[in-house]
Amino acid sequence: MVEDLNVFQIMEEILPITEEGWTSVFNLQNESNPDFDQVGERNEDSLHRRFQNLYQKHTPTVDPRCPENVQMAKRICGAIFERTQASTGK
Repeated sequence: MVEDLNVFQIMEEILPITEEGWTSVFNLQNESNPDFDQVGERNEDSLHRRFQNLYQKHTPTVDPRCPENVQMAKRICGAIFERTQASTGK
């Protein structure tokens, strides 16, 4: 969960929409935590999948038992949605 929170802090700044955005998140995470990809199993796609798995959980964020990483993922998802809506003018 700590790894999720670190990645999500970076995501809140970047709000990745494109592949370039996800690459930036991955690179910044590697810079801030050199052990992050020590085994070579992490990449932009794995970060994106982890993010999707968390924001798609059916736990309501108002539930006190909702984990912090799920709450953050849902909040970031909302911010990304707002950003894409603003860029399309809808």
